[in-house]
Amino acid sequence: MKLQGQLTNEERRKEKALYKLDQAKKLLQHLEKKTIDLNSVSDGYAKECSTVVENEDKHEEPGIEAEEKQGKGNELEISTQKLRELKTELLAIVKERDAALEEREKTLTSIGVKMEETEVLKQEVASMNESLVLLKLACIEANRDKVSLLGSNFGTGDE
Repeated sequence: MKLQGQLTNEERRKEKALYKLDQAKKLLQHLEKKTIDLNSVSDGYAKECSTVVENEDKHEEPGIEAEEKQGKGNELEISTQKLRELKTELLAIVKERDAALEEREKTLTSIGVKMEETEVLKQEVASMNESLVLLKLACIEANRDKVSLLGSNFGTGDE
């Protein structure tokens, strides 16, 4: 009975570990999608920044006013700041993804160990059940021998 209880506990732990693995996979997929989205936004801002820089270099014409140049400089600074923020957010997501991958790896390892332990417990339960059946058979055989002996003793005593 103790082994069956352990087996049940191990199966519950295995189910919990599989659930955690599924959650980690979902988190990983979410983070990968978010990373892709941030990369595309980051690429857009990088292109915008390079366009602003190129235009700034070309604006040495005498007809461009100082205010326009200042506006372009502000745009470049704002875009650069947004790009920095996106990179920071992207780094945080990558760290989160790495942590999720590490957790997934630990969960997979734990599941493997639990599966091995469960298999060992199943084998022990099967062995115990086999021993129990053999013990019951031995008891039945002993009872038959006892009845046979008692029957033969009664038979010799009456004659």
